[in-house]
Amino acid sequence: MSDNYLTQTLYFKKPGPDNTESVLEHASKRAKELRIKKVVIASNSGRTIEKAHRSPVFQNRISRSWMKRRGPG
Repeated sequence: MSDNYLTQTLYFKKPGPDNTESVLEHASKRAKELRIKKVVIASNSGRTIEKAHRSPVFQNRISRSWMKRRGPG
């Protein structure tokens, strides 16, 4: 196996939750290519984590997830 590799970068015209499904699909594909069994997902609102948990491509692959706390504390 070579030490060299080729990778791609995914860019979006606008930020926002409309990109979440595409990001999850591409992340899952890349994780499979690299034989990554578990992933970590961070989210400010929790919506990304919820989508990943419902997504068939990420079932049994999420090692840990967390949300940034809002407000004081």
